[in-house]
Amino acid sequence: MRNIQAITTVLGLAAILILATACGPEKAIRGQVEIRQNVSDSALLIQAEDFETHGDWMQSTDGGAMGGYILYLQGVPESKPDQAEIRPTQDARTVVTIASAGLYHVWVRARDYDTIPGSRRYAVTVDDQQLANEAGNHGQNGWAWQEAGTIQLEKGEHSLGLHDTTNFFGRCDAVLLTTSEVDLVPTGKVADNMESLAPVALSDSDARKLAVLDNGLTRLVFEKRTTEQDGPFISRSTELQVDGSWKELPGRGEKETLFVLYAPAGDFNLGKTPTWSTTADPISLGDSGETLVVAPTTDNPFNAAPALRLVPRSARQAGPRAVVVDYEVIGEQGIFAVNTIVGTWSLLPGEREARFELALTPLRTGYYTAGMCAFDAWEKDQVKFVQLPPLYQFQRLPEKPIMVTSSLTPHPLVLVQVKPEGFEGRDVSFAAIAEMDRLPYRWPNAYNMVYGFSLLNARGQAQPCIFNPVMGAEGSKWQAGEKKTVAWRLLAYPGDWKQTLEYYSEEIAEVTDYRKPLHGSLTDAVFNMRDLMMDEKYGGWHPHLKGFYDIETPAMGKQGAPLAVIEGALLARDETFWAERALPTIEFTLRSKGPAVIRAGEIEKERAARPRVLTGQLSVPTEFYDTSYWEGVESILGGVNPWLREFALPGGEVYQSMGYNTAPSWSPLLARYRMEPSPELLVQIQKEADSFLKEQIYGRQAAVVDFNAFYNISFIPYWWELIDLYDQWARRCGVVPWEKLGELRRQGAKSAE
Repeated sequence: MRNIQAITTVLGLAAILILATACGPEKAIRGQVEIRQNVSDSALLIQAEDFETHGDWMQSTDGGAMGGYILYLQGVPESKPDQAEIRPTQDARTVVTIASAGLYHVWVRARDYDTIPGSRRYAVTVDDQQLANEAGNHGQNGWAWQEAGTIQLEKGEHSLGLHDTTNFFGRCDAVLLTTSEVDLVPTGKVADNMESLAPVALSDSDARKLAVLDNGLTRLVFEKRTTEQDGPFISRSTELQVDGSWKELPGRGEKETLFVLYAPAGDFNLGKTPTWSTTADPISLGDSGETLVVAPTTDNPFNAAPALRLVPRSARQAGPRAVVVDYEVIGEQGIFAVNTIVGTWSLLPGEREARFELALTPLRTGYYTAGMCAFDAWEKDQVKFVQLPPLYQFQRLPEKPIMVTSSLTPHPLVLVQVKPEGFEGRDVSFAAIAEMDRLPYRWPNAYNMVYGFSLLNARGQAQPCIFNPVMGAEGSKWQAGEKKTVAWRLLAYPGDWKQTLEYYSEEIAEVTDYRKPLHGSLTDAVFNMRDLMMDEKYGGWHPHLKGFYDIETPAMGKQGAPLAVIEGALLARDETFWAERALPTIEFTLRSKGPAVIRAGEIEKERAARPRVLTGQLSVPTEFYDTSYWEGVESILGGVNPWLREFALPGGEVYQSMGYNTAPSWSPLLARYRMEPSPELLVQIQKEADSFLKEQIYGRQAAVVDFNAFYNISFIPYWWELIDLYDQWARRCGVVPWEKLGELRRQGAKSAE
């Protein structure tokens, strides 16, 4: 099976500082230069993580930090943190050596957020003297420099500290001391490439066919035309073989853009939502020539750097399977060795997608990305379905262009399904796809992505857009004179997103079912899981709290899938497992207010601000586990515990928990039906499920869900109990009311993405 990069959540927020040395701009990039403490005799840069003692501050990774690490504080997570009682915290401290006496300006790089802005404040101290201005209240959603104040310092050693003032999650990246009167507010402006990447107007009167690619499934026709703006233009029309005849798609490339972005240096934060800082003027830190570059930051991938538009001027047939197109570079000259760049289009037998490769030789060393917004462009309300997970599926589209990288998306492609005009009312799915051979077999991270994708073009219209490489990622720094190629595939498929994704998975990615019991049976796997849960060292069981350890703190016991623990005991027929894991699990769910319990008292320093009282976490009956859970317990235990019905149906009614739960209202009703079957109840469930299918499965879902949401309950509908309902209806009636539900059952998770 070829490599399909898995979903990985990667950290990072906007970084806006570069340390540029006299050695050249290439050393300005985080990760390629060791950021030293002594910048010059008149300037001192201290990374927060390099403080000698951290006190109550804790070190953490952050993709937006200069060195990748920060110091941060825990706090009181209340909606009004200023009203919280401030507890004393120990300062982070270090000693710095001042080479020259003078008046020093002290700057600190702090993090603020758009939620409760200005609340994560702290102060800088020098020789135990608190400077005038707090940090962490600059009002930007991200990292920014703030001036803490000025202080007269003599030559020699001085103490430097970070002092908590609000007890609310302060974050520090670095501290700068300089005798220069600098202003570290971002300079320059973000590139604006919307006009340079605008569509062209083509003339229909003088078209002349130059080349054709045709493999019986897809046909590409290259014609020479003229534009109203700047002369000749090679148009490309696409025809699809559908039901034994050729159907031409609208558009001839006039809305398609091919471009290259170039920056000599920059700061790149390529985490969840990539950001770029590449356009700024250097700020002098003294007579040594050392500079800081403070650049404005953008998350618009089309504005990561100034753009060079590649305009197709000529084309020629290069055999039956390839067409060569010459592209003129429009924009700043002298970046590439020649003003014409060669691209090759190919269409192989049996493939519906076209392959595209571009050859480039840069004259300047720097950071590059090539990109294309392919096919036509559509307004957002014309879109029937999109695929760019994890964030974008159904009809979810961002407000502005945002990149999702191949390190994050499970499928290295971007897909837009529409109903094109003049295509006989058929749906067509358009996709830009990574070249599979260029995706290395490795674990993806925040800086080794190969491709980037956007659902919107530079003008904010829906259009599949692809970038290769991603500016700032591995492979994006090109040396002068080095020959480079970029490549991707473009697919127009006559069908909906499911058919298109199936074609991609089977024919392009060549996905196969690798879930084979190579080293043991499924029974062995069950016993292995039993053994792991029973293992005192590695199983993560908390005997006092009667739950498993949680990633947040070892002081927490959690039951996220309690039925699995109970089933494990019965499947293994293990009395020890039953007594030491399953029974405590049932006890946990009987008396816990939520799915987790934390030990009482000040048990971890990060929890000291808000000690948990154990009795406040108990509730009988439970508030979290509802009718569906208790029906499951009764069923697994063979129905011999009638008292469980009091929990499953308190007061004779269903109970639905609303915590971490997006199950539809008919879900607990289905559990009741399994306990107390009746035709009337089944009809009620079917009606509610019909509405659920209409609204949640087949209705428009345009509201964007962000990274803070839990994927399994917020991004995709709660579809899996439709399978149980399908079985219940078939068992009772012998027929099922929904033809579509049979498709769901057959295709499983593929149809529910």
